[in-house]
Amino acid sequence: MLPSSQSIGLVCVLLAERHGAGPAATGLLFSITSTGGLVGALAAPRLVARFQPRTLITAFGWVAALVTPLLAVAHSAYLIGVIGALVFFLGPTANAAIIGYILTRAEPALQGRVSAAVHFLGGSLLPIAPALAGVLVQWLDAVPTVLLYSSALLALAIFATAARNLGVRPR
Repeated sequence: MLPSSQSIGLVCVLLAERHGAGPAATGLLFSITSTGGLVGALAAPRLVARFQPRTLITAFGWVAALVTPLLAVAHSAYLIGVIGALVFFLGPTANAAIIGYILTRAEPALQGRVSAAVHFLGGSLLPIAPALAGVLVQWLDAVPTVLLYSSALLALAIFATAARNLGVRPR
């Protein structure tokens, strides 16, 4: 989640600046977005207990894929923040579902290694994602970058929906 949030965060700042947002409005944009993630983290334990990991992962994928393109037409930092909050609300739940699913499949002696590998893979994109977003915005502009990012999210949502064994708990 972090690499994509950093890259889209950069794009959101550039979009907000384009629409005249100053430093205070841009800071509030991140506060609004972060609040969505915080509320989502508080809701995550209940959601993970109630729904299958597959349902949570696909729900996050579709919400992100369908809500993120709205950034292309948002004309204020506050609206950009609300869109971000909607996307980030299910992020902690999807992360918990993914980690929980992986750890229930790993042998107890390997759980630490598996968890470290998953975090390493996600973290390995941290240095690349914001730079890539910056290059895309420079080459394409912010709105096409949002639409390209949204297309990638849509492809992932379709894949998550089509994957038969994604996050299915053993009975």
